[in-house]
Amino acid sequence: MATACLDQGALIISDEIHAELCFDGRRHIPTASLSPEIARRTITLMSASKAYNIAGMKTCFAIIQDPATRLAFNNARAGMVDSVSPLGLEATLAALTHGGPWLQALLGYLQANRDYLLHAVQTRLPGIRMHAPQGTYLAWLDCSALGLDDPTPSSSSKPRSASAPAWNSETTAGSSCA
Repeated sequence: MATACLDQGALIISDEIHAELCFDGRRHIPTASLSPEIARRTITLMSASKAYNIAGMKTCFAIIQDPATRLAFNNARAGMVDSVSPLGLEATLAALTHGGPWLQALLGYLQANRDYLLHAVQTRLPGIRMHAPQGTYLAWLDCSALGLDDPTPSSSSKPRSASAPAWNSETTAGSSCA
């Protein structure tokens, strides 16, 4: 996908907020690490919020290697009110500096939950498939074999939840971990 973006001259905005949440000994592969040219065309968005459960601190950061892209990014933000608090900055610093042992325990817990859910889907839910994600605490269930009507709400309704269209979970779910 990154190569296709380069071919089209598109800027790549890579949301890597779940980067630390990889299972089975995998490691996250940052989009910007794929090649120097991809790095020059990538804005990587990250936060400690998902892995360290500090979403309420509202802290995130952008990694922009290309100076011209960084300048354009900062100019586009001119006049915006940043809402990062000193407490949020300290929480992020503490998580990224000292949170390694806690994160390792969390990964074991989340991986066990993933494995439990995968087993439950395989043994108790006929017609539903689940590909084991390589990371994160999210799971996608493939219910296409059930032959259900399209649950996508019409534009006139106000859904509280919605389904995603069919996609290849074998190659998509958790694909930034290797």
